[in-house]
Amino acid sequence: MCAIVDTCSIGSVFNRKAQFHNEYAPLLSWIESAQGRIVFGGKKYLREIKDMEFFKRLLQDYARQGKLVRLDDAAVDKYASQAKAKIRTARFNDEHIVAMVAVSGCRVVCTDDDEAIPYITKKELYKSPVRPPKIYNRKVHKHLCGDDNVAPICRRKKRIV
Repeated sequence: MCAIVDTCSIGSVFNRKAQFHNEYAPLLSWIESAQGRIVFGGKKYLREIKDMEFFKRLLQDYARQGKLVRLDDAAVDKYASQAKAKIRTARFNDEHIVAMVAVSGCRVVCTDDDEAIPYITKKELYKSPVRPPKIYNRKVHKHLCGDDNVAPICRRKKRIV
């Protein structure tokens, strides 16, 4: 599985001492497994993590392990602008998450932002073949942590020896 982790959930997912980490432990275990990947990109997401030193170091470690899928920032930003133009309300402020899903085809978004979920999962914001993502925000969603949710962009290429 590959996942987009909304910045509001980063602490709960990656800080094993966080109050709600137990809810996200299966997701972290999957990310750290052989098939696990984190998908990210776009200027807004980068701004949101700018002061998260712990997470930036973790991303560097994951990059060395081949566990990151970095999206083209310009493509994410362009799609985010288009999504924001379709939904004209101040309540929709996670257009960059929609854009990361649309650009990558990622099938799982980890967020505990209840206000954002109806927008992130809005079918009208995606173009076929990309479908709205599934939301991981509780331990009962651990069934999402599996090979069925590894988007093509996240699949490791097999080495020919």
